[in-house]
Amino acid sequence: MTRRLSLVLVLSAVLSASCAGPSYPPGVKQALAAAGPGKGRLVRVLRHYRSDSLKYQAACFLISEMPRHYSNSGPAIDWYKEQMLELIKDPHMRDSVVRYSQMYEKEADERFPGGVHNAPDIINLDASFLKDNIDAAFDAWQTAPWRDEVDFDLFCRYVLPYRVSSEQLVTHWRDSLRREYAPYVEGATDIRDAFSRLMVAVTGKMSYSGTTHYPHLLDVLSIRDIRFAICEQRSIVYADVLRAFGIPAAYDYVPRWANYSTTGHAWISMPALDGKTYTVYEGDTAARSDNFVSTSYFKPLDLPDPDSFPYHLDSLKLPFKVYRRDFSLGADGTSRRDVSAMYGLKASVRVTPDVPADSVCLYSFVTARDWDFAASGSRDHGGWVFSDLGTPALFLAAEPGPGAWKAVADPFILQGDGTVRNIHPAGGTVKMKLLRKYPLTTHWTNRWCLLKGGVFQASDDPGFSSPVLLDSIADIPSYLNSSQVHITRPYRYVRFVYPEGAKLQIENLEVSRSGVPLKGETIGNDFSYGPVDYAANHNLPYVSPPKGELWTGLDFGEPVWFDAISYGFKNDDNFISPGDEYELYWWDGWWKSLGRCIAEDRFLVYEDVPEGALFWLRDLTKGKEERPFTYEDGKQIFW
Repeated sequence: MTRRLSLVLVLSAVLSASCAGPSYPPGVKQALAAAGPGKGRLVRVLRHYRSDSLKYQAACFLISEMPRHYSNSGPAIDWYKEQMLELIKDPHMRDSVVRYSQMYEKEADERFPGGVHNAPDIINLDASFLKDNIDAAFDAWQTAPWRDEVDFDLFCRYVLPYRVSSEQLVTHWRDSLRREYAPYVEGATDIRDAFSRLMVAVTGKMSYSGTTHYPHLLDVLSIRDIRFAICEQRSIVYADVLRAFGIPAAYDYVPRWANYSTTGHAWISMPALDGKTYTVYEGDTAARSDNFVSTSYFKPLDLPDPDSFPYHLDSLKLPFKVYRRDFSLGADGTSRRDVSAMYGLKASVRVTPDVPADSVCLYSFVTARDWDFAASGSRDHGGWVFSDLGTPALFLAAEPGPGAWKAVADPFILQGDGTVRNIHPAGGTVKMKLLRKYPLTTHWTNRWCLLKGGVFQASDDPGFSSPVLLDSIADIPSYLNSSQVHITRPYRYVRFVYPEGAKLQIENLEVSRSGVPLKGETIGNDFSYGPVDYAANHNLPYVSPPKGELWTGLDFGEPVWFDAISYGFKNDDNFISPGDEYELYWWDGWWKSLGRCIAEDRFLVYEDVPEGALFWLRDLTKGKEERPFTYEDGKQIFW
């Protein structure tokens, strides 16, 4: 039975019950029982709509699903929100939201330890909130120029809901968002056009920030006002703006990337009557179906020479599945719906276990944690078939069990052309030189390439009025770099001058002679400027960006001879760090250790490791970003 037919039958039962008196549908009865002493307020909502069959069905739909939903609540959240909303009143502080968000988050947790709890909707929502939501949703739907493009099924599932996730709730949010965004859809008569306009408008008003968040979700109007938000928080604003205009809004997400990060991504799509899902891809202004997952591509600004660049470079974050979070439960008893095929994830694989198994699922690797569930399949003549998978991706077939799982075959890479590459040791051994524990992406080389054109200079004048050119950066620099220099006399000052547009500060600047580093005092006008007290409303640090030519240098106190410069730039700290303790594992039905060692240099060497195996390098000293890798042609290829 399809989800649409199932919902139609449920709503038909609701309508029949509405004509038969106070005998409510099973889902509503269960919700009323869960409401306890507050049952009366929900009954009042149902009685209020007895004479309006559609609104009665809508009320029954919401109430029957309410027991699963809740808001984050408590004094810690309230205090955090109060501070953030006060902060943005000051125009001088609005661009400091990212920094202060982290400060307030920490202070809120210190002030109110344990000051957060889940407030169930079935207990806390009052009759007026539900009635206002139902009436406003119907008004938006029935007065929209695209009314005929949204049937009652789409309306109930993707316009009517009063929440997107576990955000706090606020009254009259539909009216507030409708007033603000009405000018953007003025004259629009096509739902795809209106959807595109609103998505672009919200994007223009809100900035993405991976660090501006409280671990619990604020209400939609507060998130809107703060302006900086992670993807889940922005999705709440996108969805509610669309719903305020009677446009279906679905919350789609990647639970985690198949090859990157500890988290995934979320965004808002528009389900349509034609069965398609429409999104506005990043940088686009039109709604299209079959778009790939947004934010998954680090578009390279420039690429290093692959023969001389020591690292394998990646530009994609790969989804293995895409799911949709519905307000209502599906036929499988969950609110998670697989919509992978709508985003081009259409690969399939048939797995035949090497050992007997009653059931088999696919597992993918969770960054720094180990394997975890990724996809379920269907049994087929002794094997299991898994469909709508993303590629290329690393998978492990395993039999789930109570509290544990058991691998039933070798790990494999489902490649872009749909073929399977099993990872199994070849029987021999190899020597490996390891440089990282996590994939390097063009996110970083895009920053490093902006440093091309930077120059190193020497002078005896602290103002560098007549500098001597020592070297320049002609190619994309790497994590660590060095150059031999030739001078005809000693100099007191050495500096690096950033090219225009550079966004990263030079790190580990070192000047040496015959391999011995020279000690000097750091000088310059660069990105490491100090804070200035900003006293209006807040006695908190406020920083202004540096002005003029940016440079970083060293003052040796007196002229010195030198013959080399080494330097690096900001990075993800996933390179090998001298002094850290590491442990290398390889997969042989489980992770087996190849030994621990303390890094003495910027690389590790392991002798006699199994050729063709899957490996996992762990930093036991610090960090959590670690991914499995294969070793191919002398390079680590991360998955």
